Amino acid sequence: MAKSTYPVLIALLLSCQRDATAPSPSPPEVAANEPPPTTAHHSMSVRIETSEHRITVEDEIRFPSALSGPIELELHGGLELESSSKGAELVSLGQAPDTGPIELERYRLSVPAGTRKLNLTYSGAIHHPANEGSNEIGATTGASLGMISDEGVYLTGATGWLPTLEDIDLVSFEMKVELPPDWRSLSQGERTQREQDSDVVRDTWVERSLQQQVYLIAGPFTEYRKEGDTADAVVLLRTPDDDLAKRYLDLTEPYLRMYAELIGPYPYSKFTLLENFWETGYGMPSFTALGPRVIRMPFIPFTSYPHEILHNWWGNSVYVDYESGNWSEGLTTYLADHLLAEQRGGGDAHRRGVLQRYADYVDENDDFALTEFRGRHNAVTQAVGYGKTLMVFHMLRLQLGDEGFVAGLRKLYADHAFARTDWPGVADAFSSATDTDLDAFFEQWVSRPGAPALQLRDVTVSAGEGATHVRGVLEQTQAGEAFALTVPVAVEMQGDAPARWHEVVMQAKSQTFELDVPGQPVHLAIDPSFDLFRRLHREETPPAISQAFGADKILLVLPSAAPTKLRDAYRGLAESWRKGQESRIEIQTDDALEQLPGDRAVWLLGWDNRFRTAIAQNLAPKSFTSDGVTVAGQKIRRQGDSAVIVTRAPDNPEQALAWVATDTAAAIPGLARKLPHYGKYGYLGFAGDEPKNTVKGQWPVTKSPLSVPLGESGEPLVLTPRQPLAAVSR
Repeated sequence: MAKSTYPVLIALLLSCQRDATAPSPSPPEVAANEPPPTTAHHSMSVRIETSEHRITVEDEIRFPSALSGPIELELHGGLELESSSKGAELVSLGQAPDTGPIELERYRLSVPAGTRKLNLTYSGAIHHPANEGSNEIGATTGASLGMISDEGVYLTGATGWLPTLEDIDLVSFEMKVELPPDWRSLSQGERTQREQDSDVVRDTWVERSLQQQVYLIAGPFTEYRKEGDTADAVVLLRTPDDDLAKRYLDLTEPYLRMYAELIGPYPYSKFTLLENFWETGYGMPSFTALGPRVIRMPFIPFTSYPHEILHNWWGNSVYVDYESGNWSEGLTTYLADHLLAEQRGGGDAHRRGVLQRYADYVDENDDFALTEFRGRHNAVTQAVGYGKTLMVFHMLRLQLGDEGFVAGLRKLYADHAFARTDWPGVADAFSSATDTDLDAFFEQWVSRPGAPALQLRDVTVSAGEGATHVRGVLEQTQAGEAFALTVPVAVEMQGDAPARWHEVVMQAKSQTFELDVPGQPVHLAIDPSFDLFRRLHREETPPAISQAFGADKILLVLPSAAPTKLRDAYRGLAESWRKGQESRIEIQTDDALEQLPGDRAVWLLGWDNRFRTAIAQNLAPKSFTSDGVTVAGQKIRRQGDSAVIVTRAPDNPEQALAWVATDTAAAIPGLARKLPHYGKYGYLGFAGDEPKNTVKGQWPVTKSPLSVPLGESGEPLVLTPRQPLAAVSR
């Protein structure tokens, strides 16, 4: 078993828990100045009876200091609670208020003075099967509040299977669990023992670091394991698949090592990929639970998987204090999704995609400050909570420099591991690590909603003594007060690529700037690498699926002339996208329309849609033939393939015109499910019934109001690529 090396500060933080697990003498008298406990250690024996959905738990709870009086606790309403603590009196207070979808029972436990240990026993049935819902176009979400069944066990803190004690914030635990034969369990921490008899399996899990909740997941999994220098890699699959397991096992150690070198030692002894019972993308301390379809997507090992690994630093060891906003998701996205794109030379494009998603999905009525972000519920909360936060950390990196930014990351982790941390704590870590006053920076970007919108005008070039003068005016056109900005400006000179960087400091809504450059300037661009969080001009972004999905109003147009089987499949796609979005999505057949509206995004469905010519007008001549369509030099066949093309509406470039077509009815449900995940693309091709993606791309951006040619060369701007913060070594 690989071992992790903990920082000294973490070791000090955990020392009180190690003391709490040692055998305790008779309860001492309560010291007058002894504070009441806020942490606890659970020692549990758990028995699972799957056919009865039943669980039985014997729980000894130890506290680092004595309880100061009666303690209240909550437990799942389907469980019966008993106390065997000497001198304790247990009283039910009835259903707990505001418990949400699970009914919790509230209890008061009166204990003798000086009590530092409780013994509780409880048992009963827990069974909340996973259900499927939708909270945005084409997106289905599965969730279970907790289940015990022959299929498997899934218990989290939200289930209420472990008593939630008043004023106890974080816990450590030791758990011995009895399971059906050949089953395997999973929890945080380290499995220290496994015994298997003919009729029962006994696993022991130990986690001494402070946790927000305790997980117990179990089922008839096949286990794969690979030892690593940083931690052990484990894969638990419901369906055995050696090749799939090897793909994840081989990637785990390189990702762990990269983040340990960047941030600090990995805080657990293993990282496990669990194939969950339904489609999920969850990250828990020392493991991730991904759905059966999700883990088999070819891009997941290079996107979602490192994202969930990184959460073991941000969110699953440095915990989020949600009262001030969730900073963890955006920082994780920046150091996972964005970092891996940056390593491939695609950092600029990734940031443009983040900003485009914000422009496509978030308007002034939907926007909110990052202090209000708790978690992702739809495209709007993702665009703000993940996207804006990502950009905030990117701007912080540019302000502090890579060395200062990394120093801030390391201090944030070292100072706050296994403790709750809010935005002020994040700001303080970066400020103290770099001796920089960042109050104004965080106040503007975290506490203020909205984004600046930039406009460039009146650019002139004049000869000067020993240099050329470039003059222009930058304006912020958003409503409200000006944002304090340091705006990157790239100027390229004749015969001197790449472009040279300058900065324009803006404190007002309008700012005249003057730059002295050597040689003859041929191109000037404002923020061409998309380093600022801002609202993009429509001309800065190519038409994309996210624009078609993110519109305030959407019309889906069915092909009346299509064969019945295809027509019915298209209607199924339209209805699935409309589910939960009835107020903004309308469905019509093409024969019911005289012309396409210009005030909304339009999706045309089918080869036989009579409005398909509107798409052809925006493509190269002769792109459409009788047997398919050619996009960016790639042929998508009519027979057996599926085509997706997004362009701008001919009468209103602010709106998207999209087309989806296939002659294979069996492919349409897959298209309905997959297309929302391809938001940044402007054209796609798929093959077969699955369907499998074969073609994808973005339209080139041919003009931008923030990019001005100053010469006659007409060549595109050349920029120096930025070096990534870290690299994966395999």
